[in-house]
Amino acid sequence: MQKKMMPGSALSGSNNSPSSKKNIQKKGDRLSSGASNVRSEIDVRGMTVEEAIVIIERQLNDSAFSGLETFRIIHGKGTGALRRGIQSYLKEQKAVKEFRDGVFGEGDLGVTVVKLK
Repeated sequence: MQKKMMPGSALSGSNNSPSSKKNIQKKGDRLSSGASNVRSEIDVRGMTVEEAIVIIERQLNDSAFSGLETFRIIHGKGTGALRRGIQSYLKEQKAVKEFRDGVFGEGDLGVTVVKLK
């Protein structure tokens, strides 16, 4: 049997416009779409500061939309660069009421707890 190669746009049901794509993001160990599945914890370990900020920005928006008041960011301890970058970003965000390092049992310096306005 011979297969024909067709460009992606020629396939039926294929629409690559940004408005047609679902808003899907990885949160922990599962995928979710939209604010209906907002979790109280996101894991950004192993990401760059820039990658983490994209996820955190989405979490801030989804949390505000869903009414979630507090969430945790797991960034790990490591060198502390990711923690510092995230906390620097959070200082600039108007939706953030306050944030703090995790305490014993929460993840210590490997976690930032964010409280929204």
